[in-house]
Amino acid sequence: MPCRAADSTGIKVEGEGEWHARKHGSSKRRVWRKIHLGIDELTLEIRAVEVTGNHIGDAPVLPDLLSQIPPEQEIDSVTADGAYDTRNCHDAIADRGAHAVIPPRKNAKPRKTAQTTNLKPADSRYERGTQGGQVSGHPLSPSPATASTNLSGRRAGCSHILGVTSQNMSIMVDVKDREDDVTDDRFSSGRYGPAERKMAEGLVALEEQQLALQSAEEEECECKEGMFNGLSRRRLLSGSAVMAGMMLTSGRARAEAPPGAVEYSVQPDSTKEQGRLILDDGGYGSRSQFENAIRWRYPTASLDSSWSMTPLASGYGVITPSGLHFERHHGGIPTIDPESHSLLVHGMVDKPMRFTMADLKRMPSVSRTCFIECSGNGLTEWEKPTLKTVQGTHGLTSTSEWTGVLLSTLLREVGIQDSAAWILAEGADAAVMTRSVPIDKAMDDAILAYAQNGEALRPEQGYPLRLLLPGIEGNTHIKWLRRLDVSDKPFMTREETSKYTDLMPDGKARQFSLEMDAKSVITFPSGAMKLPRAGFYEISGLAWSGRGTIVKVEVSIDGGKTWAEAALQAPVLSKCHTRFRLPWVWDGQEAVLQSRCTDDTGYTQPVLSELVAVRGTKSVYHLNAIQSWHVAPSGEVTNVHA
Repeated sequence: MPCRAADSTGIKVEGEGEWHARKHGSSKRRVWRKIHLGIDELTLEIRAVEVTGNHIGDAPVLPDLLSQIPPEQEIDSVTADGAYDTRNCHDAIADRGAHAVIPPRKNAKPRKTAQTTNLKPADSRYERGTQGGQVSGHPLSPSPATASTNLSGRRAGCSHILGVTSQNMSIMVDVKDREDDVTDDRFSSGRYGPAERKMAEGLVALEEQQLALQSAEEEECECKEGMFNGLSRRRLLSGSAVMAGMMLTSGRARAEAPPGAVEYSVQPDSTKEQGRLILDDGGYGSRSQFENAIRWRYPTASLDSSWSMTPLASGYGVITPSGLHFERHHGGIPTIDPESHSLLVHGMVDKPMRFTMADLKRMPSVSRTCFIECSGNGLTEWEKPTLKTVQGTHGLTSTSEWTGVLLSTLLREVGIQDSAAWILAEGADAAVMTRSVPIDKAMDDAILAYAQNGEALRPEQGYPLRLLLPGIEGNTHIKWLRRLDVSDKPFMTREETSKYTDLMPDGKARQFSLEMDAKSVITFPSGAMKLPRAGFYEISGLAWSGRGTIVKVEVSIDGGKTWAEAALQAPVLSKCHTRFRLPWVWDGQEAVLQSRCTDDTGYTQPVLSELVAVRGTKSVYHLNAIQSWHVAPSGEVTNVHA
């Protein structure tokens, strides 16, 4: 019998919305909440309730909804829409011996129809990968999940639960069969192994969740924010609140500020009353409550090993705020006391030494502004245009100013031996992350960084010490650095053998392809934005190269048929993001926007077909092909291959 977890619906508690207020005068801002419901089909009794922020998707909450119903009660079937077609949801339903009545996700290809009676995780469908993002490690997803209630006229002890929205209520038909798990044909088995396919499918599901928030409600005025695809305040705070009466009985709801901000009442006229007191924020500044760009977290099964993506479209200049710098963790974020942390340098050295943080900070310091990019940036885009936004396609790169001591200073102090050629860098996280680094790079511009953007490293960026290797893939920039082992050969760790290698057309794997080739992307206008009307716009974006300095960026509005040189905005630095700009008068007709960059080695960013001709179709790393954005006459911007 059916069970459907609640859809997301927005309810306005108060206010006209901050964008309306900015353009048309002050008013109260909107306040939104999201609720997830499990409802008994026959009695329409609400059996499970979860209230979350709008940044939490629907599927992660289903196991928790089911767990709220006593485990001794039995569920016959669970019905939900395609947003719940994830392995985590199917596993939670199967653990109860229930039928899952869930349609395939958008863009999914069904396999075979299978009986769902007594569906268990051991069924073969669970041994093959499924489409969609698994978020089983989410705090709202306990295990094992349970649910049910006794109902007269039905199988004894069997519950039939369906979902409800604020607009309607529907009874779903009982089914005995459902389609087998689905797979996304955008990710071929030739290029994408099981792990890479899972990553790609998870990114698709994550972006779909984020974009779904955007469509909750748009203001009907010409100034609406639809042309910008950063996570808006409305999207952050909106969501389902069909139980708002239960939440608001004690008075008006307290508005919720975006992450990194503090909520304050908006003054009707700021010239007529005093503002807040100095140090009212406690002594460490926060951003405005009207600014709301945030990172996305990739929905790995475990929250300890995941990554987040920078909202490139929301940025200004080239510096990424420390709180928006992309992350990659393999064993969670450790909490390390700098007073007890040290760095051991040993191996093929004349004098092994251990350095405390105080020792390192006494040495001559350097500061360098440079980008870091994960070599998996864009891994979903090799075969078909897949993710919709620039945060999804290119969000695994960021730029900061880093401060620390040159690694060469320490190596000269310990005295490296003549035959030394490689260094093993090891982190102090739970994964004990390790990578081999060429000694030439270590002696060139490598930095032992303890500060970022003028303050100590953030914990997620490696506090208190990380390795910074300008221009080479981010996986080598070991965070929470605790040990350097000097050797005459690479150490062949997991991250440079089974991972982060490029399988070439001849079947051989290319190792230590460390340098990031020249790459660029237009961030405005970009995917999921909508231009409100024809007229003047400034095309803007970022270009970077791990081999040197960007010397030229060209922009095309006709899919590469003609090109115009863009202006490079200072500063233009080596191995650093460079902002480019080009004025554009859009005539309201169809356009395909592209950018390509050239660095000071003479290398020019290739089109995808040129890259595939050399690299083949068996690797997902180091994609630096030209990105295309299609602008429709309606103003809608989409990701295309052109």
